[in-house]
Amino acid sequence: MSDINITPSQNTLDAKSTPANIAQSSEGGKIRDSKLIDYLSEIRTQEAKCININSMTPLIAISILDFLVKKLIKDSERDEYSSEDYNPHEDPVISRLLAKGLEGNFGELPSHSKKRGRESESPPPGADKVNIVFDICKFKKTTESPFTSPPISSTASPSDSNTAPSSPALINTKQNELLTKRFMLKTPPALNSTEYLDRIHQYCQFSTAVYLSSAYYIYKLVVDLKLLKVTKLNVHRLLITAIRVGCKVVEDMKHRQEFIAKIGGLNMKDLLALEISFLFLIKFECQVNQDLMTSLVGYIRDTHSHMINLGT
Repeated sequence: MSDINITPSQNTLDAKSTPANIAQSSEGGKIRDSKLIDYLSEIRTQEAKCININSMTPLIAISILDFLVKKLIKDSERDEYSSEDYNPHEDPVISRLLAKGLEGNFGELPSHSKKRGRESESPPPGADKVNIVFDICKFKKTTESPFTSPPISSTASPSDSNTAPSSPALINTKQNELLTKRFMLKTPPALNSTEYLDRIHQYCQFSTAVYLSSAYYIYKLVVDLKLLKVTKLNVHRLLITAIRVGCKVVEDMKHRQEFIAKIGGLNMKDLLALEISFLFLIKFECQVNQDLMTSLVGYIRDTHSHMINLGT
């Protein structure tokens, strides 16, 4: 693919560029023309289990995937903004502690003196309670990241920390952290997520089931397992990987690895590494039945209705 030999990290992928020797499909369309809002309005009064996904077009399905990732990106941006402006006095837990008479102790925190011997002085009354409050403040801010390691006990001796084996939970957390980093780019590509999905749909024409399965995988990673947050730096690799895994699981007729890699702006080696990482993150639970797909569509419908009610 001489005329589009790039990767998303190079920030040069163009929606108008055509891979060599790859014909565009005569079917399909753009996500903006999918009339997803009309479809969601039609099924607004239906129960999730009664939604008929068999009549859903692939264009509607990929529009649902697009809607999901854009909402998740917006959620992650809002969470990041909220964590930066976090005020411990507005936290309900800390407010209850302050209501018990701890607010007067904030000015009594022991200062670190430069003079020798001050370290042995006893702290003022209530300082231990104040430290609890500040520990909560620190905890609330640091736990915004799903990869924060559990705190090491202050009572553990250096020899214990060197000889004691790591817990399975800690090992699993570090492994997930390494796996999720593989999806991150240094800078956002030139294509946004909608244009990227349009490109995939233009050349690949996957089925409704593939797009809905891909949406479910991402929903599971972000909402159920809370292993990562979707951002503009990882959404492209998450999308192409989820779609590739869904294609292999659902479709009988599969595109070659080289073909998918060219469409996604990756080389085959990187795409394969992303697939393996993705499977480990979802614990190799990649079978998605009709009930899960209809539940996902119901979630998208309810989310859209909620956003309308909030005026967003």
